Amino acid sequence: MSVVFLFVFVFQLSTICEKQSLIFKIKILHIDFEIGAIEATKEVFPYVKIKTCRFHLGQAWWRKINGNTKLRMAYNDKNNDLQLWLKSFFGLSFIAPDDVEDAFVELISTCPNIADGQLFSDYVLETYVEPGCLFPPILWAETPSLNPRYIFTNKYKKNIV
Repeated sequence: MSVVFLFVFVFQLSTICEKQSLIFKIKILHIDFEIGAIEATKEVFPYVKIKTCRFHLGQAWWRKINGNTKLRMAYNDKNNDLQLWLKSFFGLSFIAPDDVEDAFVELISTCPNIADGQLFSDYVLETYVEPGCLFPPILWAETPSLNPRYIFTNKYKKNIV
């Protein structure tokens, strides 16, 4: 389903509800890391909380690492201290958005190889962390839910009361 089709559908649904004197209110909308989709959502549904997908965030970060020979080699070398440091970035999406910047600074302070680490950290900072970036932490960072419905996969649903 295309993003345009989805927005048209949701807008039409909203209009139908309005004509029937029903309230159509979207609280949270999960969308991909696409500037156009994010901006369109903000315009059409200004009160919606926008969340993005951790999987796609990790995919973007992995592409950045994999696209650079030095980073890729470090990431795949278990004896390289930079490997654990790079992997640590993926944990940023599991903390509160307001804590991301401090956690990022802490990660930078522990970088075992500034020259190589900066190839990745500058990208993360400029695109995902600093004020005014394309995808601020409010879109992708969130502490994990303690609600059992979100902790277990379908395999374990029979154990949920």
